[in-house]
Amino acid sequence: MKKLCLAIMDGYGINEKNHKIAKVQGGSLLTGSKLSSPAIFQNSADPSDAVCSASNADFIELFNKNPYTLLEASGEAVGLPKGQMGNSEVGHLNIGAGSVVMQDLLRISSAFKDESIMNNKNFVQFLNSKSVKHIIGLVSNGNVHSSIEHAFYILDYLNKHNQTAYVHIITDGRDTPVNSGLKFAEQLYKKAKQCNCKIASISGRYYAMDREQNLDRTKLYFDTIYNNNKASDEDLLKYISNCYENNITDEFIKPQLLCNDGSIKDGDSVLFFNFRADRVRQITQMFLEKTKCNVFTMTEYKKEFKNAKIIFKANYQKNTLSEILSKKDVTQLKVAEFSKYAHVTYFLNGGIEKAFYGEDRVMCPMVDVPTFDKKPEMSAKNVTNEVIKGMQNNYGFICVNYANCDMVGHTGNLEAAKKAVNCVTSEILRLYKEAVKNDYILVVTADHGNAECMVKNEDICTTHTTNRVPLLVLNAGKINLKNNGGLSNIAPTIIELMDL
Repeated sequence: MKKLCLAIMDGYGINEKNHKIAKVQGGSLLTGSKLSSPAIFQNSADPSDAVCSASNADFIELFNKNPYTLLEASGEAVGLPKGQMGNSEVGHLNIGAGSVVMQDLLRISSAFKDESIMNNKNFVQFLNSKSVKHIIGLVSNGNVHSSIEHAFYILDYLNKHNQTAYVHIITDGRDTPVNSGLKFAEQLYKKAKQCNCKIASISGRYYAMDREQNLDRTKLYFDTIYNNNKASDEDLLKYISNCYENNITDEFIKPQLLCNDGSIKDGDSVLFFNFRADRVRQITQMFLEKTKCNVFTMTEYKKEFKNAKIIFKANYQKNTLSEILSKKDVTQLKVAEFSKYAHVTYFLNGGIEKAFYGEDRVMCPMVDVPTFDKKPEMSAKNVTNEVIKGMQNNYGFICVNYANCDMVGHTGNLEAAKKAVNCVTSEILRLYKEAVKNDYILVVTADHGNAECMVKNEDICTTHTTNRVPLLVLNAGKINLKNNGGLSNIAPTIIELMDL
């Protein structure tokens, strides 16, 4: 058996002009044939490409001397609709599963479309509840944490069954353009009115969807929508427009109750319609612990949330990379900053929270800044230090996530994104030296694109992309890689590289 370290540069895509989308279903990328690798790191005409302009020169040189390829990380190749950008949850699930994983976005949409949702006991219970009903979620077409279409479906089903609800809007600005929330709010306002429902509150995701234990933000949102009688009675669309005029973009809109009768009370039924778990755990936990509401969640947000009624049960993956390594008694180490800790553990392990036998985990604290463009380096050096310790302790497999290119890319700050890219690629060089010293194969990849496109159509771009991501194999001797792969090919390739 050979030791191997997998380094995931979160949000590090390759800005290609043209490429054919490959349909992949897993399997190793190793091949006996010598194939020409895709051309990357050419002088990009796009000044907003932080990846091309800021990657460490010595890191780029590694691609000239070692096997590499590019992988699909979006759309059908990762179980999403055609053309849908990938994200960190989807990316890590597919990396760990070794096969294309059908995502909750498609699963939920299909259930609403074919009306099989009416066979779902918990959804029907919410629908028929005689208590006051509320729906809460991220309102955008980013399709990363939620889908505005799912909100439309819920309102249609309520109307069809002569039911009403209050809608609590969370605005995006990270997975969508920073000032697109007004458009989505207009759409939902119109739909709610048609269905005799009412918009009750608004908040940017900075407050409502924090996942870094900034509980002051979460509590501000909670106190705004629960047992609050201090509504502004201000028009929804006017409130958003005023925020824009004061240079407050969607992500940072301060929580505001818009009608006193829309405040959530004990005994009410509350449905969180986000399908991605990590960013609604804190607010959901507050409702479960501090209220006597009937809480419904679109998916399983956390196994410990025993009192939450889950509409779509978790679809756990079997025979993931981590499970196979555990069965073969290979010791494992997972390392990440807090914001990406779940991705190298819960998501990489196929939706299983508990560590496998032989698996250890290290969570590095986040830097204390309001937004990560204030410190683009984040905690990358500490992350690398923990991986180096793991190599020195002879773990059979190490997985590490560098969050910088994604978290800083989401701020829309190009210069900060360049610093983040340079930092991460410099840390990979540190890892490479230690991998050689400690006899590790080093596999470098990413889960989706982001920092390679910081401006789109002359507007600041904070979203992920549909660009391919690199797969670079270091210290593995003479190998050849296929060129038509996706993220689901990584696990089988690792198993073969490790001679398992």
